[in-house]
Amino acid sequence: MDIVLVVAALILLDFLYVAFFRRLKKGRYRLYSDTPDLFEFSTDAGGFAIDRTRGEFRYATPEGRGSVPLDSIEKLEFGLVRNYALLQEIFFGFDITDFLPRYQDSDYWYSIAARTVHGERIPLFIAGQYKQREFLLTWYINLQQRVLEALGVFVDVRDFSAAVVDDIRAAFRAANVDVRVGAMSNRGKEG
Repeated sequence: MDIVLVVAALILLDFLYVAFFRRLKKGRYRLYSDTPDLFEFSTDAGGFAIDRTRGEFRYATPEGRGSVPLDSIEKLEFGLVRNYALLQEIFFGFDITDFLPRYQDSDYWYSIAARTVHGERIPLFIAGQYKQREFLLTWYINLQQRVLEALGVFVDVRDFSAAVVDDIRAAFRAANVDVRVGAMSNRGKEG
């Protein structure tokens, strides 16, 4: 009976570890206004407004403030950068299979940017998440993720970022600006 309690406690600790270390990095997205005239939101990249009445897209980022006509927004770039999480790999246990890319722990970073017809790039959103990969344990890692998602303590960065880009694209479409979503050039390995 004691061994069952010890195993249950270890599994619970492992679930808590996953919930803590695989939480979203950055990934803030707050919607302030979604009216027929204005779609206003903020993220870790800054504050943004799609003003349908004035026909302009306003932004305030750490790099500066500005506005551009809505019809000059050409596309939304949706990108993924996957980086090898070597420090986490070493901290949580390095073994021979970690030399294989398939089993390397990674940090996934998704970003969204608006690109104007003049080539200006306006960063809108960024979110990252650590993903653990282990030989013969994929089933267990996926099970943990599904249980934590059902409990509401885990958000998958890929799904969340895709929902944000869909939300922003719908706001542009509501302003009669049919922006396309395209891939952004990646600086890391795509995964």
